[in-house]
Amino acid sequence: MTERGGGHASRRSERIILGWPMKMLATNLLLLLTVLLLTGGTLAQQDPAAPAPSAPPRALNEHDGVYFGIWPDTAHGFSDTPAMINQRLGFNTSVFQIAQLIPLPTYNYTTGAGGPAPEYLIEQTQTDAAVFLTVYPTGLDVVTDDDLKLLGVQLQGYTEVLNRTVFLRFGPEMQGQWNPYGFQPTKFLALWRRMYSLVKAAAPRVAVVWAPNTPQSYPYGQLSSSLSPEDLALLDTDHDGKVSNTDDPFSPYYPGDDQVDWIGLSTYYKGPNFQNINVAQPSGYCSSVMNGTSPTSTFNWYEMYCTKPGKACMIAESGAAFHVDALTAQASTARSIVDLQRAWWQDCITSPTLVQAFPRLKLHMHFEHVKLEMDGGKPDLRDYRLSNDTTTLEAFKQDFSAVSAQFVVASFRALPAGVPPTGRPSGSPNSPVPVVPGQPGQPGQPKGIVFQTQRNPVVTGPPTLFGSRRSNAPSSIVNSGLLLLASSSVLLHLLLFPSF
Repeated sequence: MTERGGGHASRRSERIILGWPMKMLATNLLLLLTVLLLTGGTLAQQDPAAPAPSAPPRALNEHDGVYFGIWPDTAHGFSDTPAMINQRLGFNTSVFQIAQLIPLPTYNYTTGAGGPAPEYLIEQTQTDAAVFLTVYPTGLDVVTDDDLKLLGVQLQGYTEVLNRTVFLRFGPEMQGQWNPYGFQPTKFLALWRRMYSLVKAAAPRVAVVWAPNTPQSYPYGQLSSSLSPEDLALLDTDHDGKVSNTDDPFSPYYPGDDQVDWIGLSTYYKGPNFQNINVAQPSGYCSSVMNGTSPTSTFNWYEMYCTKPGKACMIAESGAAFHVDALTAQASTARSIVDLQRAWWQDCITSPTLVQAFPRLKLHMHFEHVKLEMDGGKPDLRDYRLSNDTTTLEAFKQDFSAVSAQFVVASFRALPAGVPPTGRPSGSPNSPVPVVPGQPGQPGQPKGIVFQTQRNPVVTGPPTLFGSRRSNAPSSIVNSGLLLLASSSVLLHLLLFPSF
């Protein structure tokens, strides 16, 4: 075929070279000469002295990719740990969430209750995963400066001694009265500003996260009559004399750009119209929550906060509720757990469209729990887990693997001295978690001093949103093995008591 058409092809090529393409070339050369004459014989070029356009400022601890985090249920009979999460998922999760109260409850030698969050469980992953510590105030009038200084020292131990990337989510979901500090913006803001100042003084590398609850259905049935005049003035943003769904659910609680490093949001799907039934969420659900197009909220969280210079955003806790108790009631109409959870992760975690539409969304935290909740008006056992059911887990791993390049993965590293590969670190009254010396309750000592002992190595976890676990069996997670190195004891003591 090539030989038969050879002569014609040659003559055609000659016409192309000599024909109108040559005219086009001549025209372009003429235009170029004209530009040169008009610009003094030089082509415009960037002034080498002029600075190159700068990239938008990054948030503290921001990564090029997206962190994917898990909040495991560590407080329920060792039912789960970060290391077990990694083993099931087949990759190193980049962030793990743990939680504690403030004031920090003193470790109880008899019951084993109290103590800080079990950070040593993250050490036992033998990775450099970030610590995501959520701290729940037990009230707005009970947290002292000493409590906040103690928290700062604890966090400094994570960043400086254990060399961890650390996020602190303080007083989350502050709009709701299910928290003892909720729906009280005046006192909340005052506590937040004290916290930020004192924690940052001790641990400047910690990224402080301000994380309200979803705006859907705000103000969550809470009555304006329960508010002080000062709080009503802040919360009544449309000035109609009451707090309703037309009021801004975020701004009254926002402490200011200089008091926040990251902005978070709690986002859950619990079924349509608050019914405890297993119906998969509609496509675009998570986008509608973030951009204010949800039927129950018109406030655009992403536009209001995630476009701020130097700030990054996160979904601070999230998941889809599979209603365990609805299986019998729904019978053949019930969706399987894999169908319901797949709809969640394909819309809210693995969706490439979500990443493109919300480029400042840099962390996604999944709530890997099963718990009893009451917000629907009656007890309802809800399973949010992606990695418990084998079929669900394998489906999630397959979808996550397809987009894994956009996520951050933790790297392996060695265990620190004093932390065993499994189980709790050993301890005694002579080797406490080294915050300050002395026995609990001594005058002048900050509240919440924690001693780790061989006896009764059990601590309780903080309450979870809207409910509790169905079982009343005692939890069996042990208090944190933070800072077991002897040198860190001296460092932390000097930080709290520089004139001692």
